[in-house]
This record gives sequence, structure tokens and C-alpha cells, in this order.
Amino acid sequence: MTKTINDSMNHPLRVIVGEKTLGQFYNSWDKKYHLAEYAPYETLPSVYVCGGRGNFSPSRSEFARNTCGDCWGLVDD
Repeated sequence: MTKTINDSMNHPLRVIVGEKTLGQFYNSWDKKYHLAEYAPYETLPSVYVCGGRGNFSPSRSEFARNTCGDCWGLVDD
């Protein structure tokens, strides 16, 4: 079961998949919104769900046009 949460200025848009927390991050290198696993207040993201790398700018943007289809495709029900 997948749950999307966008309730706090302290966190990016979050997608909860089972026990994992994925955050939405903007990568200015490829100009896309990606998902990456992280533990809030514990660990920073290091790789995107799609396997790509880049910079990690937290994003709360919903319905962004330039999302990474690979990242979001892996978590869609």
C-alpha cells in the first residue's frame, strides 16, 4: 500500500511504501523530480529510486510536470 504525505514544511513530499519512506527531491542536473529513500532526521538520501544520482533539493511540489517516470512508476499502485 502506498500513501502520499505533504503535511510539513520540514519535509519534502513523502511517499510511504510499506516500511520505507521516500521523499521527492528536485535534481537540477536533469531538471526532474525524483524519489529517494531516506529516514527523516536520521539519514540523508544518496541515490534515487531509479538508480540515478544528482543533487537532492527537497520538494513539496505536487503534480509537477517533469517528474521522473522511472521513480514514480516504481511506486504507483
